[in-house]
Amino acid sequence: MTKKKQEKKPREITKRQLSRWQQQQKRERFVRYIGISVVIAIIVFLAGALYVTEIRPMYETVLKVNGTGFNMKYYIDMLDYASGGQKDFTLYTIAPQVQSSITQNELIRQGAQALGYTVSDDTVKQELEDRGLPADRYFRDMVRAELLVKTLLDEYFEHQVPESGEQLQVQAMFLDS
Repeated sequence: MTKKKQEKKPREITKRQLSRWQQQQKRERFVRYIGISVVIAIIVFLAGALYVTEIRPMYETVLKVNGTGFNMKYYIDMLDYASGGQKDFTLYTIAPQVQSSITQNELIRQGAQALGYTVSDDTVKQELEDRGLPADRYFRDMVRAELLVKTLLDEYFEHQVPESGEQLQVQAMFLDS
């Protein structure tokens, strides 16, 4: 005899059960979207705080020389190079020198340009390679200023300034009364 397999009838879902399941699915979706929104809001807040406190200040102009601006990153890189690995407490003595160096280099560049003298980028690049320096902006500016000074002294000021001039011999006697 063969046994007949009893077919199970599919479970009947009442309207009330269907309504509860749908409400539960809606709640789950709502909680999921709220959770995702909170995580995204936290990430955006942290990224904004990082940008405002760490990134943006590095690109704000801190020094202007005749319309040419220099940002904080440039200044800190120059300060780092000029300090040569010294301790932090000595940086305050070097900082004014770095600022005057940046100003002087830019004034030399602008003055030489006004006189019609420039140094090509290839010459600066070759000089950087010869000295073994990286091709960062502050090294390029420093080497460019040095080459411009040398060029101006050799080509421009040599013809402007006489080799010798009038000299006087001053004799003085210093007395108490």
